[in-house]
Amino acid sequence: MSARATTGYITVLFALLYVVPLTMRPIVSPDESRYGAIALEMLHSKDWWSLKLVGLSYYEKPPMGYWLTAVSMSVFGENAWGLRFAPALAALVTALATGAIAKRICALPHIGLIATSVQLTLLFPWVFGNVAILDGMFCAFITVCVAFFVYGATDPERRWRMFFFTLSGVAAAGAFLTKGFL
Repeated sequence: MSARATTGYITVLFALLYVVPLTMRPIVSPDESRYGAIALEMLHSKDWWSLKLVGLSYYEKPPMGYWLTAVSMSVFGENAWGLRFAPALAALVTALATGAIAKRICALPHIGLIATSVQLTLLFPWVFGNVAILDGMFCAFITVCVAFFVYGATDPERRWRMFFFTLSGVAAAGAFLTKGFL
């Protein structure tokens, strides 16, 4: 299968399973409304460092998930689409990183496409990609961290090892900034 066909297949699968359902249900309380409210306060106050919920300091979680949600809401609007797009994109990143890992460690033809497709169609990744909670974003950072580590550990020429290991560390930092010590 060509790269263009693979890209088209993944794009259609992602659009049907993740993008279309973003606005098909109301925002769920308490989690989605709380994460959305914190991101909105960041946008309105232009203070990206102080996490506030209804004007009160709220430091239960680190800021990365709120930052990503706020950026999504600034691009797509203050609605369910903007609130849920960051987790949906995180689900796609998780699936692509899963496919990259499978392609790197397995010699089977089309294994990257198969792994990506399976990841996109599993129930829990689908839920995490359609609900505005931090778990999907955390999973994306962890999966990218593992993917870069695998690439660094299996690099045949060793030229890129430190580069991949550094990117793995950056992704691990993103995971820490999303959910804290897990």
